[in-house]
Amino acid sequence: MKTIDRIIHLIDTQLWTGVPVVVKGFLIALVFVVIFRKTIKAHPVAFYVYPVIYLVWHLFYGIAQLATSGGNPPYNTPLYEALGGDDSWVLGIIDWIGHLGLGTDLGIGLLIIVMFIGVLPKTEFVKKLFTIRTEMSVIGATLLFAHGFSYLYSMFPPGKGWLVNANEGYDFNFAFPLVYGFLGFVMVALLLLPWITSFRFVRKKMNERIWKKLQTYTAVPFFVIMLFFGIGMNLIAVGNYPDYAANMDEIIKTSWDSEISLGTGINFASDLLAAKIYTFLIVAYIVLRIKKVRGKHRSSDALIAE
Repeated sequence: MKTIDRIIHLIDTQLWTGVPVVVKGFLIALVFVVIFRKTIKAHPVAFYVYPVIYLVWHLFYGIAQLATSGGNPPYNTPLYEALGGDDSWVLGIIDWIGHLGLGTDLGIGLLIIVMFIGVLPKTEFVKKLFTIRTEMSVIGATLLFAHGFSYLYSMFPPGKGWLVNANEGYDFNFAFPLVYGFLGFVMVALLLLPWITSFRFVRKKMNERIWKKLQTYTAVPFFVIMLFFGIGMNLIAVGNYPDYAANMDEIIKTSWDSEISLGTGINFASDLLAAKIYTFLIVAYIVLRIKKVRGKHRSSDALIAE
């Protein structure tokens, strides 16, 4: 495990340092679907096994968080000890999965692809991705459910969860539960129906028109809220740093003697960039969605005129 830990650390530092989760997840998801598109289409259930196991583990993890210290990892819980504690290869693998971006990061990336191929022009590449849109939805949503369950304790503010400390001029103890708790709960509620009905055996039992409306009226609001969630969480993280705009020169000059490390600076830049990327994505998606709706209306008007 020590050798694997070194490899994971090398990947983290050499490949992903400074790269926001949203970018990391999108790149991993894109490579994933390009490589496995045909296999996913032929054997979708095989690709659901890992996300479901990942979800079950994080469900237990979230419950353990609530039952123990209100936010700290569930050390010394029966589940943790049953899996081998600090020497557990199971927990090690789960940790490696997170570092490699095959958990929450992949889930975010897959849902970004799913939503954007619904509003992008139908190029040959987009059409190919469309053939596994349902499967991508199931995998991505399952991974995001796992992320949500692992932070169940944060959905009950004020609590003792991972709350961002209050900073000068802004009450982050209020902002974090509002964003993570309220928006997180709404996202879970909106994601539940399209997730369940995305499984093909469920979809086959539904009226196709009703299914499409259900997907549109739940998936679209979910995706928009997910992007706002990303903006909010990253801005909260950025706000917990010193006012960089007013103190940029001072921070640079005093950084050798202060507690601001290189890693802190990289994380700050990554959080700030992530907030900007989420903002760009939400604007781009809304513009493309409006353009698509207007295109449908023009097509309908043209058919009526004929």
